[in-house]
Amino acid sequence: MKTLGERHAHTATNYNNLGVLYRSKGDVAAARSHFAAAHDITSAVLGPDHPDTVTAANNLGLALQAEGRLPEAERVLRAAREVGWRLAGQAVGWVLVFSGMFIHVG
Repeated sequence: MKTLGERHAHTATNYNNLGVLYRSKGDVAAARSHFAAAHDITSAVLGPDHPDTVTAANNLGLALQAEGRLPEAERVLRAAREVGWRLAGQAVGWVLVFSGMFIHVG
């Protein structure tokens, strides 16, 4: 079995999934930590303009908002929105919805 390592897109997905779990449990600090790790990895491995990076940034921004870290949340969410608008015009199958999240539709 091949080890993917800490800096792999699948590892970022695992961090994101754990972030979702912790958010569901109400542990916002743990969720933010995992979303931040997912964002760091996707940014480095996939680049800042990849849909997975935007999703990770959006999740991180929402966790920061839930922690009351509003200036940081606004910065992260605005940056994600800007990239999202560019991607929405380029990538068929990705739709930007009201919350700023991406939903894959095709």
